Amino acid sequence: MPKPPRLDLRRLERDVADAAPRSAGLAPGGRRATGLMDVVRDNLDALVTMQASGVTWNAIAAALTKQGYATGDGRPLTGAQITGIISSVRRQAKHRADKAVTRQARLDLLPPVPDRRPERRLHLSADLVAPTESRSPTAAEAADTEEAIRRGNLDKLQDLLKPASPKKD
Repeated sequence: MPKPPRLDLRRLERDVADAAPRSAGLAPGGRRATGLMDVVRDNLDALVTMQASGVTWNAIAAALTKQGYATGDGRPLTGAQITGIISSVRRQAKHRADKAVTRQARLDLLPPVPDRRPERRLHLSADLVAPTESRSPTAAEAADTEEAIRRGNLDKLQDLLKPASPKKD
């Protein structure tokens, strides 16, 4: 089987930058962004109040179309599309609020509380603490100490280990 060609990362970065599948002004899916979602998000309360006062969604859609807002492919807006966008905006707002509550509940993101009990300090194991003598041990003494610790621990575990089988000559 032939070996595949080596990947040129610099060229890949240039090609990706040239392709730019989602350039400015495009919505997800490559459709033209109209800005309608932003307008509805920014004026949601006014639109809902207007509808509650007796104006139909179709009339609101017609008024938005008259002001230059349309679907991604240029068709006039309908009342069903406006209610769908309003539902999406509300769903997004609820999702953001739920994420904010979850984020605020995370203990690793909370600032330290001053009246909290002081944190316990970490300490070294007793066999890793430097000797209390005024001089530090030499390398040979430290190696002997480490070897003695290892042998002592091995002696404690001897009853758990299998006995070595005798060699046959």
